[in-house]
Amino acid sequence: MHLKENEAFIYVCGKTQILYLISKQKTTTYHISTAKNGFGEQKDSFKTPRGWHYIRFIIGRGNPCNTGYIRRRVTLKKSEISSRILWLQGLTPKQNKYGHQDSLRRYIYIHGTPNTFLKRPISKGCINMRNQDIAALTQQIPQYCKVLIQEC
Repeated sequence: MHLKENEAFIYVCGKTQILYLISKQKTTTYHISTAKNGFGEQKDSFKTPRGWHYIRFIIGRGNPCNTGYIRRRVTLKKSEISSRILWLQGLTPKQNKYGHQDSLRRYIYIHGTPNTFLKRPISKGCINMRNQDIAALTQQIPQYCKVLIQEC
């Protein structure tokens, strides 16, 4: 992929449980957790969807790093979703866009978590990151940044 000066994209490798932020200037890596149930696109499977996506919405930019969310709204209750939410939209019809496999309708996110035991598949379908890591990532990406998720 040829990148312009200010472009970047995210690559998620399920085998290594690493998220790569790739730009023309450098590559930054972050430890993550994908789904405990593995990879798949079907609704209610609790699996991480594969393929090309883009970040449709960025939620929480500017909020404190440990802010918790329930249904994408700030909460004072303890929450598994915290810091930032990058809500993904699939780009491939019949794989991760439209119908029962639509990533946006499945509420698939890259999001922060207070859980620091990452590096192994433990999520319910989303891609989990440490709160400070997703806060840093969010500062480095554009709104509609592309994301490629693969099992590797």
